[in-house]
Amino acid sequence: MTDDLTDLVSDCQRLARILIRNRAQADDLAQEALLKTWSRLAQGAEIDELRPYLMTVLRRDAARAGAPPRELPLGETEVMDARANDALSRLGWQDVRTALTRLPADQAALLTAVADGLSYRQLAAREGVPIGTIMSRLARARAALRAELQLSGKDNACAELLE
Repeated sequence: MTDDLTDLVSDCQRLARILIRNRAQADDLAQEALLKTWSRLAQGAEIDELRPYLMTVLRRDAARAGAPPRELPLGETEVMDARANDALSRLGWQDVRTALTRLPADQAALLTAVADGLSYRQLAAREGVPIGTIMSRLARARAALRAELQLSGKDNACAELLE
């Protein structure tokens, strides 16, 4: 099981960097979540779905830490730009959440499951279909979300859901 945990290190770091934009703090947060999960496994805990468990530990630790704000540049103009970018980011995610409600329920559920950290293999097992079917359903769901948001395939908005 620890080999499986090792395979999740980069995913854990990536999510930590999304939650906390300071790279050093994000790496510390990821290491702490990995250590807590490894410790639970070493104590003999049964963890059925390792990836979602690890990502939940990471999110909870980030929330407990208060997810410290991103480091802001020193200049007043840069501070204003950073605050504006944060506001635009929050508005962008609100648009994504709204767009998800306009998608068919199965597509929205699939995209949400991917955003929550489920792998294609886990989704295929849950749905009882081949991985290729999950991949094609996700492609259609992502295309529908892009269309709903009026994005081209090259836009970076909501990359976690669209890639």
